[in-house]
Amino acid sequence: MNYKDLILFLTALLCFQPHPNAQRIIRVEAKWLDSFREWTIETDSSDIKGSISATWALADDWTEWQFEFGENTGTMKLKFPPDQNLWEFRSGNEVLTARTMWSNDLSEWRFSDGERIIQFKLKRDAPPFVWFSEGERQGFIDIYTEYEQDPSVWLVEDQLHDDISSLYRMAMIFIAIYQSSPKF
Repeated sequence: MNYKDLILFLTALLCFQPHPNAQRIIRVEAKWLDSFREWTIETDSSDIKGSISATWALADDWTEWQFEFGENTGTMKLKFPPDQNLWEFRSGNEVLTARTMWSNDLSEWRFSDGERIIQFKLKRDAPPFVWFSEGERQGFIDIYTEYEQDPSVWLVEDQLHDDISSLYRMAMIFIAIYQSSPKF
């Protein structure tokens, strides 16, 4: 192998390495017992914590949210309030949308950044509050309550491929907890 071939090989190898996620969310818990407007995030790294909070919580506005964990920050908002069928998620230069599969059926969603689509749904034949990604092309993510009938603590089994961004993960976690929690 000559020098040029070696450079091309190493360049190709670097280009096809999966994008590593520094941390994965493993648990999300309501910050207060009497409100679902603020959440704490726990990752698989003990020194990285985070939060999800309603931007206009004091105005009782559930249409815009913000998140942060580690170096990840972003916003989540209804695209056309009060229509619950389309959410927009932003972090840095990344933008993705979550749209219901069927109008006003808030149990099945399609997440897309314009290039990749991940379908996400509520499992209907299980105890309440079990959400999962459909298909295994991208790996899978399961999001479910720690205790049956209690939407205040969520566990996340994240086996999505490493090239799936943190924003996709956050968007699916948010839709699960938002659609399953009381609005107070």
